[in-house]
Amino acid sequence: MKQFLTGQGFKVLNEGTAKFGDTSGFFIQMQHSESKAIVWMHISYVGNRVYRAVCSAGDGFHEDALVTKFMDSFQVRSLTSK
Repeated sequence: MKQFLTGQGFKVLNEGTAKFGDTSGFFIQMQHSESKAIVWMHISYVGNRVYRAVCSAGDGFHEDALVTKFMDSFQVRSLTSK
């Protein structure tokens, strides 16, 4: 995904590892060089499956509190967790 978006004119603003509920995963934030649109992604790989939350916002809406609330709500829980 990172390679695809980079090829479409996006640059990485921030990336790293994070916890999403019971699992670990990766986050990345990218911005388009011309339109200034930002894409946020949280990705976790569990049990041979990929779980991903994606949010995007156009220029002027990057600081919307709903973006943070939505992305922070992404959790992957194992079937055995209580």
